[in-house]
Amino acid sequence: VLRPLLAVLVAAILVTSCAPVNRQGPASGAATALPPTVPGTAVPPSAEAGAPTATVGVQAPASISVERISGVISDLGVYDITYPQVSGTPGDDAVNARLRSIAENDAAWFVGDLSELTVLEEEYTDEWWEDVPSELGLAGTVVYSDDRLVTVRFERYWYPSGAAHGQHSTQVMTFDAVTGEEVRLGDLFQPGSQWLAVLAPAVVEAFVSVYGDTVLMTALELRAAGIGGDRSVGVVADGMEISFDAYSVGPGVLGSPWVRVPWAAVLDVVDPDGPAGHLVRWPEA
Repeated sequence: VLRPLLAVLVAAILVTSCAPVNRQGPASGAATALPPTVPGTAVPPSAEAGAPTATVGVQAPASISVERISGVISDLGVYDITYPQVSGTPGDDAVNARLRSIAENDAAWFVGDLSELTVLEEEYTDEWWEDVPSELGLAGTVVYSDDRLVTVRFERYWYPSGAAHGQHSTQVMTFDAVTGEEVRLGDLFQPGSQWLAVLAPAVVEAFVSVYGDTVLMTALELRAAGIGGDRSVGVVADGMEISFDAYSVGPGVLGSPWVRVPWAAVLDVVDPDGPAGHLVRWPEA
């Protein structure tokens, strides 16, 4: 008799805890909870990695605000998600919709995942509830913007209750500030050029420069050689940010390792009329 009553009580607590979702925005002056920093992911100054020939300073017209989605799901878990919203550029609506969907999808996945655990609880003793609660942290930051581009980096931390440690991941993407469409890696290079043959060794060199002996060279070289033109990329003033999945090129402590490849390393194949053409100045003939 007590087990059915316990199940009903747990379900009621979960529903009460999940609604309403605490959505705040824009944040003003409030501290933003960021996922823990992954050791070893700092990108060296561009002077060490190879500075571009020159960059063109472009004034950023976009105004940035931050919105938050957070909540506590009974004693099962807690989530805190922040994501940027931009205004002042023609593509705002499309960009904001994409950023919002990433945040909302993460929240929905986390809440749904924990909801399923309440059903499993009936098969365990009360000791099952003594684990550290699950945690999801997602922080989105605009790392570069001008009148043509908006680049956002998401740092994600997920700890499933009972696990030995949490998991870190990085997601970066660049948007066309006028159309709101996402800029893909292949869009940055001259049509018909052998850009991958130039980019792949530059990616390997950048990863070794940042992570040293912790990278698995064979895996890194294979990943770099297989980079597709339709993948997301982070365009910033002095180069492009490239990332790989956790465990794909090194140990889990690296999280989702990423590096910044300077424009100078791919100068011969960058499209001067492409999305990033205004950021690079080629040597005068």
